[in-house]
Amino acid sequence: MAVDYRELQKMDYDTLRSRMNEGSPESDHWVAYKAELELRNIERATAASEGMARSVATVEATVHDVSRLTQDLLGAVQHLNVLTRRVEIATYVVLAASLIIAADVVLRALHL
Repeated sequence: MAVDYRELQKMDYDTLRSRMNEGSPESDHWVAYKAELELRNIERATAASEGMARSVATVEATVHDVSRLTQDLLGAVQHLNVLTRRVEIATYVVLAASLIIAADVVLRALHL
């Protein structure tokens, strides 16, 4: 009896596996079941490889984005450090000016 490959393609994986296990390795049906199972395994492996490649590409893009954002954040923190130092210097200047003005007011008051 000839093997109808269209029928094999319609069978689910488990049915093919059980029918293959029921037959003898010398039969045409066993060889056909085995070939169909191997073909499906190759298709699954190919689909899995393609999925992995897409996942790797996504992870690479994400790592690149995170790296760029980290550099941007580092630049912002460095800029913030410069601004903080400028505010600190401005505070010292205001404090010094206030002390000079206060000393001038006191000295003028004493010379009255």
